[in-house]
Amino acid sequence: VDILVAAAVAVAFGVAFLAWNALAVATIPVFAFLPPAHAILNGLWLLPAVLVGLIVRRPGAAFFGGFVAAVVSVVLGSVYGLDAVVSFLGAIVSWPVLLFSDVCMT
Repeated sequence: VDILVAAAVAVAFGVAFLAWNALAVATIPVFAFLPPAHAILNGLWLLPAVLVGLIVRRPGAAFFGGFVAAVVSVVLGSVYGLDAVVSFLGAIVSWPVLLFSDVCMT
């Protein structure tokens, strides 16, 4: 049941990403006077991972939610979704490497 809930929430956000991407691109001229103010819109891209992690409460649930939302966004044609998928794959590779390296053991 947990995986179905996580997937349903993630897919819903993956679809919402398409509208949010269009809004973010449309508001670039509005925020031209202060580009860092455009970062206010970045919160929605963080929500799937946070919300799935809060709802499911299992190890890896937040990662699963963010990754599935990014994959759905790519499948539906988002230009930003591929960046999210690559960043999630980078997280998969980097955590075990850094966790068990001598850098983190000091």
